[in-house]
Amino acid sequence: MSLQERSEARTRQIQVQANRPELIRYFFYLCLLSILGTISPKRFFAQSSASADFARDVAPIFQARCNLCHGSEVQMGGLRLDQRQNLLKGGKSGIPSIVPGKSAQSLLVRYISGLDPKLVMPPTGERLSAGEISRISRWIDQGAVWPAETQTSKP
Repeated sequence: MSLQERSEARTRQIQVQANRPELIRYFFYLCLLSILGTISPKRFFAQSSASADFARDVAPIFQARCNLCHGSEVQMGGLRLDQRQNLLKGGKSGIPSIVPGKSAQSLLVRYISGLDPKLVMPPTGERLSAGEISRISRWIDQGAVWPAETQTSKP
């Protein structure tokens, strides 16, 4: 191979490498557009305004992530999350853990969201996901209805 052929081959190799980031970017955008094309905006926004159900949306989170320390056997800080009246009463502080209809004013949301740097829940292990926090907040915003209340309200 002559010097000129090697030089041309090297130039082509450099051009291909120079275009590689651009090709990767185009591939990324193509994948992103194909994924976004499968998501219906109506379906996405419907989830955020859907009715919150304690048994379906909140109880599993409490059972998996909270009841070990705030359940029927142990009530750290005097707080019990498995009974609505105790959520409304709060723990040893006497401040209600939840304010039905106002998740932004609820200590529970403040602590699980990490908005209070002094007290973050859960204190160990993985933090609650944004989806879990959103489900709890939506349930509180919609009145924090407990299963027994929905049954007694029907004739």
